[in-house]
Amino acid sequence: GFMAGFGYWFASLPLDAIKTLIQTGKASSSKEVIETLIQRDGLINGLKQLYRGWQVAFGRGSPSAAVTVTVYSCVFGSLNKSL
Repeated sequence: GFMAGFGYWFASLPLDAIKTLIQTGKASSSKEVIETLIQRDGLINGLKQLYRGWQVAFGRGSPSAAVTVTVYSCVFGSLNKSL
C-alpha cells in the first residue's frame, strides 16, 4: 500500500502542478508550462519545479494508501472466511 501511494504521487504530482498553474491563470496550456519551465530553468531544474511540495504529497499519500490497502485486505480476508 505504501509503495502504491508513493507510485501514484510520483506519477501524478507533475500533472497536478501543471493543472494548478493552468487553473490559477499562470499558464494557458500544459505545453506552455513545460516550455516555460525548460526555457527558464533548464530540463532538470524544470522537472524539480514540477515536484515542489513532494514532501507533503508523499508524506500524506503513501501512509493513507498503506492504511487503505491494509484495511481492504483484512476485510476481504474476513469476508472470504465467513462465506
